This record gives sequence, C-alpha cells and structure tokens, in this order.
Amino acid sequence: MIVWLRSALFLLWFLATTAILVLIFLPVLILPRSATVWLARLWSRVTFWGLKIFAGIGFEVRGTLPKGPMLVAAKHMSMWDTLALYLALDAPAIVLKRELLRIPFYGWFLWKATA
Repeated sequence: MIVWLRSALFLLWFLATTAILVLIFLPVLILPRSATVWLARLWSRVTFWGLKIFAGIGFEVRGTLPKGPMLVAAKHMSMWDTLALYLALDAPAIVLKRELLRIPFYGWFLWKATA
C-alpha cells in the first residue's frame, strides 16, 4: 500500500510541475537553444527532487566526466536516463524518434532543445 501511495504522490508531483513549467516557460520557445537546455535542466532537477522525496530514489555520478564533446550511448531503459543526462552533461545533443516531436508542448520543447 505504501509503495502505491508513494508512486501516486510522485506521479501527481511530476504531472503538476511539468504542466506548470510548460505553461510558464512557453515563451522560451522563441529564445535560443541554450534557454531551452536551461529549462530542461530545471525540469530534470525538479523531477529528481520529487523522486527523492516521494519515492526515495536518488542518483550519483561516480568518477569524473570527460570534458568537451563525447558520445554517450544510453541503454534508455526509461525516461530516467534521459533526464539524468541533462544534469550530467554540459550541452547534450539528443538523437530521438521523430514521433516524440509530435507530442503537443513536450515535442515543441524537445524540438527546440535538439535544434
């Protein structure tokens, strides 16, 4: 029962914060890509904060990340690794399925962050 409640609380947190951030930052779409990457990092931080508080799930980076351009091939088991890469890397270039760009709001920000 407690696992179900914690999951439900996180889901509510995630949906509410995502909706609020999307509406507040809709004007960011006319700004340069760096503003959208900043927003993606903010969204990632807020999401991971909710995961830590509601679900008890955290993450850590071990070792030193290389500086400059690099190729990272994530297994992409869930959306988690997508959010984590925005926090771990300086300016990630993302390869994605074109269908994701068709999702209203989410796809618009995703398009801008990858452009």
